[in-house]
Amino acid sequence: MALRMQNPQEAERLALEVFNSDRNDIAAAGILGRALLIQNRAADALIPLQQAARRAADPEVETLLGLALAATGYGEEALDQLSGKPMLRSCAVHGLAGAPCPDP
Repeated sequence: MALRMQNPQEAERLALEVFNSDRNDIAAAGILGRALLIQNRAADALIPLQQAARRAADPEVETLLGLALAATGYGEEALDQLSGKPMLRSCAVHGLAGAPCPDP
């Protein structure tokens, strides 16, 4: 909700609270990653997004991780993250805007 209301700092605070209490919460990691990316803090977004991507095959989290990798200078890794995943490329267009990935 905080992201939809254009308040990434509040979204970060809330998601971090949940993520710190449960590192397996994929949704919290995704929201935290998106909030950090919106604030141009891609380096800070890497760890929660990498952890979430390892735990679940979530296209939104994988897309956000690809964006964070690209924004921090890891272009090859970003391409590897998104390669062979056309849905993720489509999601990348929506990811930072806070919009959900379109249905296939």
